Amino acid sequence: MIEKAFTSGLLVDLTGAPQNTRDVRFEINNGWSWNGEPWGKQVAPNASLVPLLIQNSPALATLQIEALHAA
Repeated sequence: MIEKAFTSGLLVDLTGAPQNTRDVRFEINNGWSWNGEPWGKQVAPNASLVPLLIQNSPALATLQIEALHAA
């Protein structure tokens, strides 16, 4: 499992995207571009990916606890 970004990256939210696509570009000298749209978020080199990719919710935590007690 990779927990840190190796280099700069772009997190793209596809929620509501037509045909699950977004218009992004990468230029070797300029990096990522996405016209500053709110669905894109730049990820810095060596940034932790855990808070970006793992979503905790109270409902999920309750289900996990219930599953542990049922086992």
